Amino acid sequence: YGTARIRAIESKRKTIVQMTLEGIPIAMYCSVTVAAELLKHSPTSVRKWCDSGIGGGYKWRYSDEPI
Repeated sequence: YGTARIRAIESKRKTIVQMTLEGIPIAMYCSVTVAAELLKHSPTSVRKWCDSGIGGGYKWRYSDEPI
């Protein structure tokens, strides 16, 4: 009881991988929000980077691997 909201949020959470322009992974973040907070950017920017594959001088992608 009372966990439906938490489960819904966690099911939508996507792991983010930050890579060099050469494609070498340098960081993984458990969500767009966490990445945005740590990088001092907006979640919208991080989402756009992941969708386009590049941004802020790095390559970005969503990962199916949980952290």
